[in-house]
Amino acid sequence: RPRAAGSRRAGGGRASRAPSTPSRPRRGARRRRRPRAWPAGASLRAARFFAQEFLRAQVFYKTNAACEFLSPWCVAAPPNTVAARASPSQKIKNRSTVILKGTRSGEQLAATLGGWRKLEPLFAGGNELAELPDDVQKLTALTELDLRSNQLTKIPDGLAACVKLRRLHLGNNKVADIPAEVLSSLTECEELHLYRNKLDKLPPELGCLTKCHRLTLSSNNLRTLPESISTCASLTELYVNNCGKFASVPAAAGALTQLTELQAKKCPALKALPSTAVGWTALRELDVRAAKKQVCKLPPELVASLDANRCVIRGGVQKGKKGKKK
Repeated sequence: RPRAAGSRRAGGGRASRAPSTPSRPRRGARRRRRPRAWPAGASLRAARFFAQEFLRAQVFYKTNAACEFLSPWCVAAPPNTVAARASPSQKIKNRSTVILKGTRSGEQLAATLGGWRKLEPLFAGGNELAELPDDVQKLTALTELDLRSNQLTKIPDGLAACVKLRRLHLGNNKVADIPAEVLSSLTECEELHLYRNKLDKLPPELGCLTKCHRLTLSSNNLRTLPESISTCASLTELYVNNCGKFASVPAAAGALTQLTELQAKKCPALKALPSTAVGWTALRELDVRAAKKQVCKLPPELVASLDANRCVIRGGVQKGKKGKKK
């Protein structure tokens, strides 16, 4: 059979071919995506992590749907967070963490706390509680108690039995007095939040908080702090914002060498800081801003000491050596 011209055997060389064009995908066809370098099970771990963080941060809920939806995503290992209404249940007696919601009276809370002696963190914020039952003294293993945004007017003396408390949140209530027995028992407390209450003064037992590093006293009727605050050697953050009657920081507060942040914003009665404030060698932020006119006078010695420590100063009246304002 005669061969075609251009073939190798015929001596015509290689046959010429038309240039090939890349094939285009058909219209409507799905393009194949490259697989992501995502470890197996990472999305589930991320979902569980964010669910736990959400339950940790949002300590009070208005509906049960949120807790019922998020609780199955939590890891079964400790802290074994459970969200429940205030009703005794054998299923949650041995839980170490409980979030209470829907509680409107101290009787309901008392009926709930009776069998939870192994309870460690208890979140009962936003429940419009008017009183805290005396049965709280049975929770001797309690390490964190969150009662913010309620209607509490007093703190029972039975809370002094919770000697393992490390965090106590009592902000946004109507508390007018803190029992001295309770403060003297908070030797392990690291955070104490008393903002937005009706406190006129604090007892000298405040000095028993030797391990406390964060103290929030904003939006109260305080005029000063007790001299015993000098024994709070671990205190690093102190907040006394929006206290209209707060007029002075005690001279003994100069012993707080670990203090890194002091905020006294919107305190029109605070005219000056003590001369012992030069002892705040670890201070990194000082905020004494007023709402309108700056009234807190800062002596040049204090300003020079804070500048040497690279402290950020906000507000206040700074005067030079000749008495001129800067």
